[in-house]
Amino acid sequence: MIVDLFRIDLKTLTVLVPEVYAEFRPLVADGLAFFLEHLSAPRQAEIFQAQAALPADVNLFRRLVVFLRACPALHKLAQVLARDRHLDLELRRHLQELESLEPHTPDEQWQPALAMELSAAIEEYRIFLDRRSCAEGSVAVVVPLTWSDPAEARCPRRRRGVAKMLKPGISDRLGEDLGVLGWLADHLDDYWATYGLPPVAYRETFRNVAELLTDEVQLRLEQTHLRRAAEQFAGQSDLQVPRLLPFCSASVTAMERVDGYKVTDPQTASPWRRPRLFHTLVRALLSQVLFSRDPSVLFHGDPHAGNLMLTHDGRLAILDWSLAGQLTEEDRIHTAQLLMGAWAMDGACVAAAVAALVTSEADAALIRHTVDSELADAPWYRPPGPAWAMGLLGSLVCAGVRFPPRLLLFRKALLTLEGVLADLCSTVSLETALQVEALTQLAWEWPLRWLKPLHDRDYGTHVSSADLARLALRRLAAGTGFLHKCVSR
Repeated sequence: MIVDLFRIDLKTLTVLVPEVYAEFRPLVADGLAFFLEHLSAPRQAEIFQAQAALPADVNLFRRLVVFLRACPALHKLAQVLARDRHLDLELRRHLQELESLEPHTPDEQWQPALAMELSAAIEEYRIFLDRRSCAEGSVAVVVPLTWSDPAEARCPRRRRGVAKMLKPGISDRLGEDLGVLGWLADHLDDYWATYGLPPVAYRETFRNVAELLTDEVQLRLEQTHLRRAAEQFAGQSDLQVPRLLPFCSASVTAMERVDGYKVTDPQTASPWRRPRLFHTLVRALLSQVLFSRDPSVLFHGDPHAGNLMLTHDGRLAILDWSLAGQLTEEDRIHTAQLLMGAWAMDGACVAAAVAALVTSEADAALIRHTVDSELADAPWYRPPGPAWAMGLLGSLVCAGVRFPPRLLLFRKALLTLEGVLADLCSTVSLETALQVEALTQLAWEWPLRWLKPLHDRDYGTHVSSADLARLALRRLAAGTGFLHKCVSR
């Protein structure tokens, strides 16, 4: 009964799907109905009551936000879509509310559990917890606190921090959401043709995504990521990763408090400072990952605007490391070869790089056909860049090619960051910023190339001198061919 009452709202919500995706409106309507129908009765009742409590004349955007807020898995998906510039501007603005919510979980639900979890440390560190939370995300609440270091017994100094704690029952909610979405993936495996979808292995793809989402509720894993990120950014005075406090546990991540504004907020930075902040974001979250020589390098898997803050002292603070991944050295070498092949308009080189990135043996003919099709749409005078490469990976996934979860997460992170950057400063492009970073890295390592073998790729760019020479010759040939065509006409 509850599902039947709410179904009309679900169908109405599909009008929010932009015209460019209009063909998928039936899928969205059926998918939302499927999701709601397979939730437990208490969850259905909670969702319906939240909708019924809204004013009768409330707009569809607000109804959608309230619905998504009750479903942690869908909440996380909405945070990704919030910066998709294909979506309606008003819809994006409402979805962006989900990036950093005002606290709405009742205080009495988390206060006893947090006090009990920190009971052993409260006396030792003289912890004082605020009675109200200061922020809330898709799976956790953040509570301000003050504390003192026992080593400073003679002259203790009160320090400010926060305690991040999972919402009560969130693990069960997320588990239920993922279970229902798994059944939906099975449904799509059987009926993909009905909705005009590509023949992707939906269940396997969902399993990979589910493994990543379950990391959201593993606070010990987040603490490991925070330590690793602090090491990677050590010595960079314009960046800040929250420092862990000594009373963390499996249920609470305690860290220093960071004050500031979301990077996309109007009051964050004046127009003349935004390009600099733009390049800082690109350097910290992309170029230092792609151009690292470490065997394995950590990247932030969820760089939506709510996790990126400009502090009051002008630093870029990168928050919430619960979702993160690691690119191996081989990943970065093959990605560099993919880009080099794209810049050279060399389909064989791009296809070989893709084949080296996939999880299992793939159809070489299918990969080459997809690569050639994507390259055919790229003009010779504007070399394809990282955005083109991510689009290629998306086309390959739709064609049935399977990549490791870490690469899918990196693609998702790059697309999320691309939307944030566009909202931060529309006068600078991500492609241009990454090209500048690549040329800077190349200039720095250029003297070393005179001392190393021609085919050595042990550089930050992961590109050998032979690769550069081949690229120069291919670009020269492409330009000469274009000029010859112009003269012939």
